[in-house]
Amino acid sequence: MINATHKASLPKLYEARAAYIYKPDGKCIGMMTPERFHLLRERFHETQKNGLRRYMSSPVQCLASEIAGLLQDHQARLKTPKVSQLTLESYSRILPQHISAALQQCAMVSKEKMASALDFDPGNSSYWSKRHGDVVFGANYNAFATKFTGFSICQPVFDD
Repeated sequence: MINATHKASLPKLYEARAAYIYKPDGKCIGMMTPERFHLLRERFHETQKNGLRRYMSSPVQCLASEIAGLLQDHQARLKTPKVSQLTLESYSRILPQHISAALQQCAMVSKEKMASALDFDPGNSSYWSKRHGDVVFGANYNAFATKFTGFSICQPVFDD
């Protein structure tokens, strides 16, 4: 029986903290953990400070518009018609932290290929993304356009 003395416990899903991202009209675009939001903010400002954004082909806006664009691109990929469940799931895979840490420590992995700004491991020195816009968050663009050197983690995105 649920009452004032016997509270209902919430499932783990509802215990997690999340930062919700909204459009100016008040519609929610998506959400992410506060830690991921702060990481993206940090990387965005580092990129700005280092002057790397001037090499972007499209003009970079503010942090809010870049995060909104990132989430809208992600949502658009998930809504592509005739996409298999395997493809949809591959867009949301994040390597568990303990496995990533073990690979960094034991195999000297320091790079992540085929990641995105939404799921890269900040413990690696660099990451590559399929989305050109992720460059504003410190990504390198197109893993296949650069030489593979050293050890890296690669979780390819499936395409139908």
